[in-house]
Amino acid sequence: MKKVLPPLRFAAALILTPFVLLYCSEAIMRQDMLAPFAWIAGHFGAAAFTWLLITMAAMVLLALFRRLFVAYLPPAIFTLLLTLVSYYKNAINGFPLQLSDFSLAGEFTAVADYALPQIRISFVTAAALLITAAALVLLFIADRRGRPGGRLAAVSGAVCAVLLAAAAIPGAFQTLAAGLSDGCADQRDRNEKMGLVLGMYSALSLRSADDGFGASDPVAGLPLMLEELAAPVPPPSERPEAAEDAPCVIFIVSESFFDISRLPNVSFSRDPIPVFHSLQAGCAHGRFVSNTYGGGTGYVEMEIMTGVNGALLREGDTLSSLPDDCYDAMPSIVKLFDLAGYSSTAVHSHNDKLYNRRTIYPRIGYDRVLFSDDFPENAERRGPYISDAAFADEIISLYEAGGPGPRFIYGMSMENHQPYNAEKYGFASGIGISSPLLDADDEAVLDALLVGLADADASLGKLIGHFSGCKERVMLVFVGDHLPTLTLPSGDSVYSRLGLCTGADSSLWEGGELEEMLSTDYVIWTNYPSGEAEERRESCTFLGLETLRRAGVPLNGYFEWLDSFVRPDMLMYRSRLFADGNGDTWHDVPEEHRSMLEAYRRVVRAAVYGEEAFPSGEEQKTLDLID
Repeated sequence: MKKVLPPLRFAAALILTPFVLLYCSEAIMRQDMLAPFAWIAGHFGAAAFTWLLITMAAMVLLALFRRLFVAYLPPAIFTLLLTLVSYYKNAINGFPLQLSDFSLAGEFTAVADYALPQIRISFVTAAALLITAAALVLLFIADRRGRPGGRLAAVSGAVCAVLLAAAAIPGAFQTLAAGLSDGCADQRDRNEKMGLVLGMYSALSLRSADDGFGASDPVAGLPLMLEELAAPVPPPSERPEAAEDAPCVIFIVSESFFDISRLPNVSFSRDPIPVFHSLQAGCAHGRFVSNTYGGGTGYVEMEIMTGVNGALLREGDTLSSLPDDCYDAMPSIVKLFDLAGYSSTAVHSHNDKLYNRRTIYPRIGYDRVLFSDDFPENAERRGPYISDAAFADEIISLYEAGGPGPRFIYGMSMENHQPYNAEKYGFASGIGISSPLLDADDEAVLDALLVGLADADASLGKLIGHFSGCKERVMLVFVGDHLPTLTLPSGDSVYSRLGLCTGADSSLWEGGELEEMLSTDYVIWTNYPSGEAEERRESCTFLGLETLRRAGVPLNGYFEWLDSFVRPDMLMYRSRLFADGNGDTWHDVPEEHRSMLEAYRRVVRAAVYGEEAFPSGEEQKTLDLID
């Protein structure tokens, strides 16, 4: 006869194990063995809610298998995996795990190849993993000495199964979890207030509730906008003839490019990006505010091409993870180039594993889509990637093979992608680095970046040199997608070490500092007179729109509305940052801009989700008011 586990031991395991998992999770996230005690004491309600979620899952398994070890093993694995992924994502990219990141689950191998070389196991992380393992071993030993009573396990398991089912659908559990998010601007704030497990559950609850900014007046012209967006783009053979003076447009998103001379407390023996600096004197140029830092290029390029601010999508959705048919009617600058008589090509000098590009690009209007497999077999490589010189050659080849009529060519480079270390290229940049704040190991990280930046700048020079001699009018837009991560061996970052930001923890960045860390640089060059050079801030939300305007491409109702109603009041919006049209920044959206942002949200939801953009019965009421 099987021994029955004494009730006291059973109760101790039941009560303590979830708190051990919560403690270990918080210790890893905070990289501090003592901080979790203070957090649990100060957020006991959130800790208790997390305990309840873990306990309910464990009790269902306990009822099925009547083994404590088996009951708590899956919750332990889930909690630790969630924690480790979130912690290392934050360490690498500056942002914790979010619901939207689960859209990349299908590209796990590509993400792992990118992330694993940068992972370092700290003492705190190792200790937390050992504590979890020890707790599981004790449960295993307890199982050998006896099992919980069958009736108790069955009854409690049945009750918890019902509660888990209730937690999985909209109702009291999700309402409570969503309510705990009040005052939280993003996932980082939710994690700080509720802990990682409950923070993610709260995000799921918010996705179900998704009440946006609140009520607002109807958006004038919305039905016409939606009708225009739903109209299919004609094939190349049926497109109208382009305007006689329509310029060819080359739009280059250069991986992790920025003006490195703005880093404080460091100097270089020569200018790493002389071409870019020389162009600034005679071209439109300025800071470019991205929607991300350290990674997430797919989100940047999609916001550029659609003018859809990704922060206005539903919780957990990204511009690269929507159902395929959403992209058919999504606004895009590519479709407007097509309608203006252009041919359109997208080329990325890496593979198609991330961000669903091979599916999305054609649906937002590109006639042709190319990846690294389409480059010549002997294309030059620098480090692990196709070089920016070979990338420039491919852009030039596509332009020359384009035939009559203007071309819109979008290119995304790869050479300057992570990692940044002495082994990436196998040779030094030859550019001397001088800073009292960096040691030899730190300089090796920065030198790898210098190689990539110098090569990107040289590729820009190659493009300018070629298009300068073209008889056709050519406009070249060159922009960096986001700042590189630049994590140092110590776990610090080059930016915090040099004093550009207050620390490697991006949760501490506020207002102007966050904007600084989201900012790269851009330049717009033409081989024809195009007005005086001007310095102006741009963002990923509006740079595509600005490209249309400068190329003289007719705007549709959506982009006209964006240009006249949204752009004057907003430079960038994302969690923990609102920058107005003057570049002034706030952590929260100022009251005077909330109605504009709500109208923008309505337009985005209507364009992306259709009828689901409005609560039940509200859509027709809204459209009746507009009519």
